[in-house]
Amino acid sequence: MGIMGDILDVTADGGRGGVIVSAISRKANLSHYAVLDKGEQLVEAGLFDTVNTDGNRVFLISDIVLKFF
Repeated sequence: MGIMGDILDVTADGGRGGVIVSAISRKANLSHYAVLDKGEQLVEAGLFDTVNTDGNRVFLISDIVLKFF
């Protein structure tokens, strides 16, 4: 849960524009693959949305989570 909380915090700080996986990895001090794995779990739970832009995967905080921040 702590790892997912760190990912949520970093992504929430990124706002509605989203945050690329490598930025989450750096700021949360996690491996790239850990961010991808946990990020997918958060997408499946409806807490994140994801898009691909310019070859980068971007995680966006969902409207459900924004109500709590």
